Amino acid sequence: MKSIFAKNIDMPLLITILVLLAAGVIVIYTGTSSFAHQKGFSQEFYVFSHLKRILIGLVLMFFFAKLDYYFLFKYARPAFFIILSMMFYLVLTQTEVKGAVRWISLGFMTIQPSEFMKLPLLAFVCMKLVKIGNEIQDFGKGFISPLVGVFIASVLLMKQPNFSMAIILIVTAFILLFVAGVRLSHLSMTILLFLLLAVVVGFMEPYRLNRIKAWWDPQKYPESSYQLINSQVALGNGGILGTGIARGTQKLGFLPEAHKDVAFAVIGEEMGFVGTFGIVFVLFGVFTYRGFVIARNAKTRFAKLLAIAITSSISLNVILHVFVSIGLLPTTGQPLPFISYGGSNLIASLISIGVLLSISNPNKGDRIKEVPLKSAAYSMRSI
Repeated sequence: MKSIFAKNIDMPLLITILVLLAAGVIVIYTGTSSFAHQKGFSQEFYVFSHLKRILIGLVLMFFFAKLDYYFLFKYARPAFFIILSMMFYLVLTQTEVKGAVRWISLGFMTIQPSEFMKLPLLAFVCMKLVKIGNEIQDFGKGFISPLVGVFIASVLLMKQPNFSMAIILIVTAFILLFVAGVRLSHLSMTILLFLLLAVVVGFMEPYRLNRIKAWWDPQKYPESSYQLINSQVALGNGGILGTGIARGTQKLGFLPEAHKDVAFAVIGEEMGFVGTFGIVFVLFGVFTYRGFVIARNAKTRFAKLLAIAITSSISLNVILHVFVSIGLLPTTGQPLPFISYGGSNLIASLISIGVLLSISNPNKGDRIKEVPLKSAAYSMRSI
């Protein structure tokens, strides 16, 4: 363990993640104590369960921090297809939990394969972009080919349904294509088509349409906007300094899944603007900054792209969660990374952090062999 804390990894990133995890424990305890009591459990039931998941996630994070990220460069493709097959299995069996087809039971625990699919998919896209080399500006090889896996994964996510995660993956893929040097004309044309498709898909399913209506006019659709209204009430109650830890009222049956889907609102009510600014904006801001610093200093193109992918996908998840909590976007089920209660997202996010720490180590990645680039044909855009 001692070597993990050596100077050859990004210590500011590691410390930031550990502080976020500690903040998450506080949020989950205060957000679930009364809920656990109502169910006949001890007040610490959910926080102890969360601590077990943190422990598993930290062990895996340190493991991947020690592992050479060359492993992902070599095995991203098979890892992606293995998890993709699990998602196919879910769609075929139609095993629903809370109206969604997202979870597989392993007996001793339940996992959400789509959360573990993100890292190998993004690594696979990064690997494709690197291997394309000087043909990056070719429409077929440099633009369409890297997006095939993203398209397949997005279709399966829509079948679960998990529209918000599909959006995060697609936007992250577009960021990678931009940084990798894809022609801007190809990107701009596709982004317009994507926005049009997103609007159409958003209005196709009745439950999505209801969420959009409730978001647009919460008072007219109180049943569908119940979570949004109470999230905003919680944030209003908190004001500048908050009501105090464990003194919030909206979590007492008013905010459904308060410790998961609207953790930001729990922070806002009990810690106020000061708490949300310090925990969410400052800490996640430091995380984003350190992620891009790691990308800038990485010695291989694959590492640069993968660091950007990990940082962007987690940051987009945070933005989505916050925007939903304050009413800037319709309700979704995306957790707040490292803080919300939930095993798959927490563990998958910590694995990604482990990979990011591995990339920050200048002694790793030597086995990755990349095609030399002709600057006129290929340009890694500055981050």
